[in-house]
Amino acid sequence: MALNLDYITEFVHLARPEVFERGKLYFYNNMIKKAEVNIRLRTARFEVLGSQPQPYIVEIKDFTSPAISASCTCPYDKGMCKHQVAALLYLKNNFNQLAQEYNNRFYPQLPAPETTEYINKFIDEFKDFYPENLQKGIQIAQNRDIKITWLNPLLQHASFIVQDNKVEINNYLTPNINMTCTCMQNFCEHKIAALLWLKNYFNSPTYQKTKSRYLRQNNKFVMIGTVAETRAIEFNKNIHKYLPEDFHLLTLKKNYIRLKLKVRYRYQTVEFKISNDYVMSRCSCDDDVPGICKHQIAAIHLLNNLEHQFFATLASDSAHELEDLFV
Repeated sequence: MALNLDYITEFVHLARPEVFERGKLYFYNNMIKKAEVNIRLRTARFEVLGSQPQPYIVEIKDFTSPAISASCTCPYDKGMCKHQVAALLYLKNNFNQLAQEYNNRFYPQLPAPETTEYINKFIDEFKDFYPENLQKGIQIAQNRDIKITWLNPLLQHASFIVQDNKVEINNYLTPNINMTCTCMQNFCEHKIAALLWLKNYFNSPTYQKTKSRYLRQNNKFVMIGTVAETRAIEFNKNIHKYLPEDFHLLTLKKNYIRLKLKVRYRYQTVEFKISNDYVMSRCSCDDDVPGICKHQIAAIHLLNNLEHQFFATLASDSAHELEDLFV
């Protein structure tokens, strides 16, 4: 979904005409030293060169809504300054590049589309060198004399019972595909039967559902924002729906915390960790939704209201101070 950046254009023209022209010169003269955008929170931060040795810090919030605002560390106090103008123009004109940098930094690249290419190559080896075993394996598969006992799409590991023999396959979507069978033959019909079953199963909707379930169960940390951004998160009027009915502190370490929350009659485990001043989180739930779930929302709200100290203390050098928040 494309973001509406029209509010940036409207907002920047609120500057005085002379300030706008000076800010435009700053923008065209590449006075923006550093720029970062947080797509999730709709915020941006800039370092803008000026008359002092140290750059001025410009922060822009809610840049896709009428509530857009900007601040600058310079001493100018007569409205929008030239540094803010330069930053707003940079954000509007370079948004796609900034968004791509954000995605590359905080989200893993999608893997190449999965195919059964290497399974097919392995089957071809049977066809060229062991045609009799290939036919036997096809017959076993057709007679369904095979049972799947374990399948993990994320680890690419599968186990089968084929005519009372145990067959295991690892890395079945890579060139490093590896197979073992308790019959102790290198190219047996049991392996070919298992490969054929896996090839057919891979192309079925059931495989994708199984993979989705494992992805939810093995969900990775997602980016929330910087420590300051996480502390500043404001929730809408529906937050009461997600407030935890009960919670327990499970793990407390420097730059890491794990909570057990009861939200709407169910317990889930939510984790937070700090890395380079950024807050990341994951939840044990199986909510199939992008971004953060309702349990993470509840946990952030809870931690932000523990005397408004949690995330700042979490990023500090001492984890012992955290214990005071839960007394």
